Amino acid sequence: GDAPAVITTSAAIFDEIAFEPVPFTVYRFKLAPGVDPGRTGALMETVFLDNSLLAADTVQEIRDSIAQNEAFGRLFQAFMGLGLVVGVASLGVLSFRAVVERRVSIGMMRAIGYRSRMIQVQFLMESVFVTVLGTAIGLGLGALISWNIVNDIQDSFDGLTYSIPWLTVVVIVLIAILAALLTTIIPARQASRIYPSEALRYE
Repeated sequence: GDAPAVITTSAAIFDEIAFEPVPFTVYRFKLAPGVDPGRTGALMETVFLDNSLLAADTVQEIRDSIAQNEAFGRLFQAFMGLGLVVGVASLGVLSFRAVVERRVSIGMMRAIGYRSRMIQVQFLMESVFVTVLGTAIGLGLGALISWNIVNDIQDSFDGLTYSIPWLTVVVIVLIAILAALLTTIIPARQASRIYPSEALRYE
């Protein structure tokens, strides 16, 4: 249905329209242990129906607010995880293509004395370098954007401070590096098995 119309005005204007003073009152009650706030609120609204009483559970409202904030944070984490998966998968694809495109150079490196272990370590180090560089750029941009957001809303919320969860950041970076290594280890092994004769064959 249509949304109800809402008018925001001062108390003086509202009293003038109502032709009598209308007090705006808020009462807070502390219930005894074991008392159900939902049933108590419903009972109070029934008893004070003529007074248009609206009962609300403060603790439940705080919990709902925290749950909404946590859901919003999990949504951002899901987007971050999706970006991490896409980035790692792209890195694996690039590693497979690099093996095909650099067969001649890999064969030449083997011909001048590079061992297969050295070729494998080289591919893994390239993957780690790209991962660390991309993660550093992403963390820097994310920190800058979040700092600007907190700085803009800091005046509206008392006690709001900006802090970076370093433990979470370190865990994410380690997961990204480990995932990059796992996606690169197969093409790195393929590259390490290329013999010097491959350079002559594809040249």
